[in-house]
Amino acid sequence: MVTGIGEEAGAALAGHAGIDFISFTGSPEVGTLVQKAAAENHIGCTLELGGKSPQIAFGLVAGVWTRDGARQMRVAKKMRCGQVYVNGYGVGGGIELPFGGVKKSGHGREKGLEALHEFSHTKTIVFKHG
Repeated sequence: MVTGIGEEAGAALAGHAGIDFISFTGSPEVGTLVQKAAAENHIGCTLELGGKSPQIAFGLVAGVWTRDGARQMRVAKKMRCGQVYVNGYGVGGGIELPFGGVKKSGHGREKGLEALHEFSHTKTIVFKHG
């Protein structure tokens, strides 16, 4: 845990060469600065930015309200957002369900197995036998 003002402590932490990955929740403006710091150090970052959870149109979270089963799936698939609730809002959003935005609402995923991939680094080791 690092305490302090974001402009000082957060900026120093995000730009530190010893950091391997950044997960940030906040405004789109600060998210841009965090993403630039991550890019300068060639590390990954997950951003959750400025979502206000609209009901029909992220980026973060959206909701579809209809009794028509075909419409539920059709509309949910077409929505450009990270999570869609159908005929309920905020229900069943447990730790096992990936969560995150698209476009200016952020990128990457938190929660669920997908989040572990964001914080992981794959390494291939090849041995020559014989």
